[in-house]
Amino acid sequence: MTMALLPRRATILGFALATALAAPAVAQEEGGFADAFSGIWFSFDPGTSTGGSCTVELAPEAAADGRRGVSTKDCRPPVSTATGWTIADGQIRLTNATDATVALLGGTQFRITGELGGNAGPLILERAEGDANSRRIREAITTYRCIFRGFTSTCATPESMARPAPGDEGPARIETLVNLNVRSQPRADAGVIGVVPTGSTVTVDTCLTTTDGLWCGARFGDATGWFARTAIRDDTWPILTFVAAE
Repeated sequence: MTMALLPRRATILGFALATALAAPAVAQEEGGFADAFSGIWFSFDPGTSTGGSCTVELAPEAAADGRRGVSTKDCRPPVSTATGWTIADGQIRLTNATDATVALLGGTQFRITGELGGNAGPLILERAEGDANSRRIREAITTYRCIFRGFTSTCATPESMARPAPGDEGPARIETLVNLNVRSQPRADAGVIGVVPTGSTVTVDTCLTTTDGLWCGARFGDATGWFARTAIRDDTWPILTFVAAE
């Protein structure tokens, strides 16, 4: 069965911090945003790190030119080239020594997502403990000591938990085990742009490791949609939402 995206009323959300934060935070001055988003962030995806996790620290104080400092550790380029950050058009803009854009990111104080400059791909930065969704999934897995395969009572095997990878016949493909929400960004709080029905096969462009499991992105028309491989069913059971297609 091939993929068919069922539209939802929600439209694609932008990355603007103002749309991602609660109303009182929207009214804060730039200094308030800086306080909220400064500090240490991590990328847990192996493709971003030279070993372990990539660490990005955003300094809260602004220099005379308005830029705030950035330091990185164990990160691959282009993330490792970031030396400064500003808030531009409601987004966090990471820049290098020549003020070229390294990444444009938006989200919450717990996860920011967006694109690297030069079409270098997506980037997810998180706090060490992730967000509320990450905590819920960890607690559910600890309780049941299992990630159920879709809506079954069968625990997913280590093989089914493997990261989808390209094969001899082309790009990586996944098969959905549930009706799968497609989001505008790889965050649980991002807008839903559609639903992929159970049993669909989707060709994915990239998959990234996060604190709440794997997120994979695929093209849907002119947009990239994101879906999480791990979710909570009925606010209780941790489930696997897709597997690598055979």
